[in-house]
Amino acid sequence: MNTISSNPCRFAWALWLLVLSAAVQSGANAQEQPNRPFIMEHKTRARFVEPHPEQNGKWDTLPFHMPINPVHIAMMHTGKVLIVSGSGNDPDNTNLQAAVWDPKSLTVRTFKISWDMFCNGMVILSDGKPFVFGGTLKYDTALPAGPFLGETKTASFDTATETFTDTPIMGANQGRWYPSGIVLSDSSVLVYSGLNTDGTLNKSVQIWDGATWAAGGTVFNSVQLYPRQHLLPDGRVFVSGANPDSQMYDPTTKNFAFVVNTNYNQNRQYGTSVLLPLTPENKFNPKVIIMGGSPNPGNVPGTDTTELIDLSVPMPKWVAGPAMLKGRIQMNATILPNGKVLASGGSVNNEDNATAVKEAQLYDPSNNAFSAASVMGFPRLYHSNTMLLPDATVLALGGNPVRKTYQQEVEIYSPPYLFKPDGSLAKRPTITGVAPGELHYGEQFIVTTPDADKIKSVVLIRAGAVTHSFDMDQRLVGLNFVPVAGVLQAKAPANGNLAPPGYYLLFILNTDGVPSVAQFVHLTDLKKPDPKKPDPKTPKIMKLTPTSSPAPSLKLPDGSGVIRDLADSRKRNVALVFFQGDCIHCADQLRNLVREARELNYRGVEILAVSSHKVADPAAALRALGVVESDRFQLLIDEDHHAFRDFGCYKSAPLHALFLIDGEGVIRASYIGESPFGETKDALQRLRDLSPRR
Repeated sequence: MNTISSNPCRFAWALWLLVLSAAVQSGANAQEQPNRPFIMEHKTRARFVEPHPEQNGKWDTLPFHMPINPVHIAMMHTGKVLIVSGSGNDPDNTNLQAAVWDPKSLTVRTFKISWDMFCNGMVILSDGKPFVFGGTLKYDTALPAGPFLGETKTASFDTATETFTDTPIMGANQGRWYPSGIVLSDSSVLVYSGLNTDGTLNKSVQIWDGATWAAGGTVFNSVQLYPRQHLLPDGRVFVSGANPDSQMYDPTTKNFAFVVNTNYNQNRQYGTSVLLPLTPENKFNPKVIIMGGSPNPGNVPGTDTTELIDLSVPMPKWVAGPAMLKGRIQMNATILPNGKVLASGGSVNNEDNATAVKEAQLYDPSNNAFSAASVMGFPRLYHSNTMLLPDATVLALGGNPVRKTYQQEVEIYSPPYLFKPDGSLAKRPTITGVAPGELHYGEQFIVTTPDADKIKSVVLIRAGAVTHSFDMDQRLVGLNFVPVAGVLQAKAPANGNLAPPGYYLLFILNTDGVPSVAQFVHLTDLKKPDPKKPDPKTPKIMKLTPTSSPAPSLKLPDGSGVIRDLADSRKRNVALVFFQGDCIHCADQLRNLVREARELNYRGVEILAVSSHKVADPAAALRALGVVESDRFQLLIDEDHHAFRDFGCYKSAPLHALFLIDGEGVIRASYIGESPFGETKDALQRLRDLSPRR
């Protein structure tokens, strides 16, 4: 295995040290059946040195070579990158391979795959598994000579075991070479285009529901290979290219409809398309930008033009956008956490390293203009990819204009937001926790950060799956949020049209525009419980277990640091609640008790709440969670979890618990569970029985 640095701050120091010390490891760490040297001597060449990273960002070259042709890449919620090569654009290569790059352990592992996934379509399913559909059944040069033939097979990649498992084929006559797919609001995958098993264009539309394939209609006449499409907030799918006659697909009617022609009015082959950020500031109105491409890549240079369309208006039309520095074919475009788009790579003439465009650019939707984004070290042409990483840098790799060879060098772009005005590294905000870890549409959640009062935006960016100049599910969704007492109270996207179910990178950005390192969160629909099939993890009515054991001693600080002793509550009955302090669902426990707090206080019952987390202002944090009458109970802090353990409500992590303690210090009833309790009728009745009205 190879070791690389994914921290842009350390590249300059580590580059030559790692090159000099790099060696191929053997034994258990060796690659499976490598067909190229895993580590090669880094090529020494004169290259551009960025003098102003604070303005343009900077590109760094990692001191290792990618061992397989990285034709397809996907960002997994484990933080690792799946790389799929298959035969890697080599018709004589039978060593079909994929790889996993781990930026944390700084290793790459290659492994064999059972069929040729070269030129597949790939999306990341709502459960986080990369899903591959189609590929290469036969090369165009294989006898009898003719077009590529599309593969019918599909497979999902288990991110835990890091293995592919074949899933049902698309159909006996449903081969797809160069197809596109997109995850819809219900987690299904819309798939269309690609060359069929006989080399003709596959005109059927199919929908994968996670178990079976279903018919989804017929494609429009001008559809191209690897179509560029985007899911809109109204649930329809907009097809922006490469065809000039833009289309709209309705998943309900399963029909395409013409929208408008582009101004370029020709195919933009190997150009790209980006759905611009959907944010509260722009009212989540969808706009799309298309860039570059050529109507005939073999004979016509790439265009430097861009176009934009506002799909929120009744009669959308394309308008001219700013020109790029040069024409680009086989370019890439990646959304950054600040909403800007990194446009990079490509060449003026197709598959021509001599006309490679190494100058990258940043498109800013706020002023509709490009700015410089430094200079790449290597040509990035056909089969090159770029993708946002969790540390807010951009990975760039690949390039394969000539068969059987590819650009092995790997680069990292560090955008300007990572630097201070003097060029030194900027201090980044940090995320210390997100609760709950699974987000539900339209619901609030909590982001814990020591920088809460300095945060200006909270965004979700869908984990990318990129190939052939296009990220099939790329989108950024901005969130509404309120900073409260050391936490951010944010609201998840309203529905799956705005942000399809799945894993997202959650970034927070401070007032200087500096992003945090992302934390992965899972966004899903909150399924309503079936009353006939109650969820055992969340009992509808909590049942307490009667006991008669003495309560352990408890001495904990309150929010101001004053130590509170449970023994001071003798002669009074106590409701003692243990909860996970930054969990909005755990706060339901307190809300349910607090609703009855006036009566309980009148009956002489004291409510003590023990939080597993410490925040700067606990009462304000609870108010952010919806516990508005926090003055009616005593909040205590147990960040070391000693009390959780003493009361038996800790099992590798804090559990949820309620103890009813009488005036003699005896626990009369208790509940301990991994899920927060729901309704509290049983507990309230027991408290009333313990404490008759005075």
